[in-house]
Amino acid sequence: MTRKSLIKLMMVIGIIVIGGLLIRAYFVDEEKANLLISQSEGEKAITIAAVNSGAPYLYRSGSGEEIGYNADVLALLSEKLNVKFVFIDVAFDTAMEMLNNHEIDLILGLQYNPDYVDSIKYSKPFIENESSVFVKASSRGINGFGDLEGKKVAVYKNDPSYSYLSSLSGIRIFKTESLEDAAMMLRYGTVDAWVGNYRESILLLKNSNFEGTIKIVGKGVELFPSAIAANKSQVELIQLINVGIDSIKDSDELSEIENKWFGEIIEGDNTNLKHYLYIAVGTVVSLAIIVVIIARINKLLKREVDRRTAEIEHRKKMSEGMLQSLSEGIITIDSEKKIIFINDKVLELIHMESLEKCIGKNIEETALKDIIYVYHLEQCLKDREKVIGAERRFKLSNLDSKIYEYNITPILLPLSDGLTVPGATIAIRDNTENIVLKERMIKIDKLQSIGRMTAEVAHELRNPLTSMDMYIKLLPQKYSNESFRTLMIEDLSSEIKRMNAIVDNLLDLSKVNKPKVETFNLSREITGIIRLVKLQPNMSKLDFVQEIDKHIQIHFDKNQFAQVCVNILSNAVEKLESEKEGQIKVSAKVVDHVVRLYFEDSGDAIPKDIIESIFEPFYTTKDKGNGLGLSIVYELVSKNNGTIRAYNSAQNRPTFALDLKGELMYG
Repeated sequence: MTRKSLIKLMMVIGIIVIGGLLIRAYFVDEEKANLLISQSEGEKAITIAAVNSGAPYLYRSGSGEEIGYNADVLALLSEKLNVKFVFIDVAFDTAMEMLNNHEIDLILGLQYNPDYVDSIKYSKPFIENESSVFVKASSRGINGFGDLEGKKVAVYKNDPSYSYLSSLSGIRIFKTESLEDAAMMLRYGTVDAWVGNYRESILLLKNSNFEGTIKIVGKGVELFPSAIAANKSQVELIQLINVGIDSIKDSDELSEIENKWFGEIIEGDNTNLKHYLYIAVGTVVSLAIIVVIIARINKLLKREVDRRTAEIEHRKKMSEGMLQSLSEGIITIDSEKKIIFINDKVLELIHMESLEKCIGKNIEETALKDIIYVYHLEQCLKDREKVIGAERRFKLSNLDSKIYEYNITPILLPLSDGLTVPGATIAIRDNTENIVLKERMIKIDKLQSIGRMTAEVAHELRNPLTSMDMYIKLLPQKYSNESFRTLMIEDLSSEIKRMNAIVDNLLDLSKVNKPKVETFNLSREITGIIRLVKLQPNMSKLDFVQEIDKHIQIHFDKNQFAQVCVNILSNAVEKLESEKEGQIKVSAKVVDHVVRLYFEDSGDAIPKDIIESIFEPFYTTKDKGNGLGLSIVYELVSKNNGTIRAYNSAQNRPTFALDLKGELMYG
């Protein structure tokens, strides 16, 4: 015999054995059932308490007859078992007491309850119980049992849902005498929800005017099923009832009763099997489709990632090429001052070591520490502000020196909680030629100014000398004239004073001392200077306005700063002397570590044709002026590494703007 034939034989023998066991079990159960039925025939009627649980389970008709789902099940059991059941209509508590005292045999439609396991014997279930949540149709806050905490909930006291609801915490339960009362409390807003047996509640809504005002929400909760209960000692009676329940279930008669009272709710086993099969097949097909879609998406994503990567690499090379082609040296530093990138121009500018020896190193470990001030970099990373136009002189080995100008810009990246500074970019260039050229231009400009000044001095001195020459020539002739002598003495004294003033101012211009720079509070210093200027006569008609942050500090020679401010303010006061009233405004702001100081007055605007010449020596529009005041101001500001310019504001007011070294300092 072949192995294949042996396997077939064993399968046939297995099928025969299993079939025999099934047939034996069937006939044994049928024999046992017939024995129980035969024993029950001819005996007294079985008394059963029909607890009135309400429609559609068990209730009285208009004629007083017990009708409902439970009544039909009991009638069918009576027919199948050939026994007679006698209804006894009592309350639930009374029925339980009578069952324990053997005054009745059974209780119909009793829900399984763990508390009664020791005293009651249950039959097989013949109805499943499900509890559902009902709310008003307009309600939005409750979507199931999980939303009932802290809510007021109505429930019929004999409803199977009551025991389940009592096991949940945080719910205010209102027990009602009937299912209709629970629905009524919900409808009129006494409670937030109503929990009840699904079948009973749905039937109530369909047969009342509640439908449309109340809706079911969430997923129902399966409760203990209902069955027929007997005293613990009535084992054979419960076995008999179980035989009858199995019989009506096998014959589909129980399904017909369910359809009669509840509608097409419970599906047969085959339908469920098909339903689950459809779900399983659908799930497998869906998963297969999803896998295909994911694979396709993954392929597209990979292609897109490759494309983006190539694009990023191309942009990176383009960016590096652009940085390498710049005429300035570019250095990128991270937050720990380590060099991330450096272009070839840096090596060309400062003759540094190779790029490989710089990348990844702290800037203080390279020659760059001698080119830029490291504290500028630290300040940029800390304050997140640019450093513009900084300069540092670098001495070469041949005693020559280079002057480098650099800008430091923080790299700002946006985050959810603000901006972060992962590093900074330094742009550096050799500014030696520009500075040398600038110094030459300054010298040339000074020589030109000296030439103009010499001509102006000669002109200014010629007028008093002419007067003196005239008096000397007339002196021999009119010496005896007393009035002539008096007039001559007065005029000669006046002209000599005028000549001394010209010489003194000329000496002040040529002897501007080297400034002794110190750091002081701008607001406090301006307040003192204004107080000094106000000591002049006719100051009551002038309004001085000061708008300066009290934390601004500047770096300047303090005495020279006072001389600059007094000169500018005095010019403004002189212009406003003829006005009935006037205003002089002094303000300041900080821009990129530069303090910008403004002097603005309400006088006539500066004519456009003189703005460019206003700081030149001996240039004046005053009848008695010598034109040296503003030129001295210009020289003092320049010596203190500042700049000054004159212009008319947007309101057409004369304005002097000074850019000075300084910053905001707190503490």
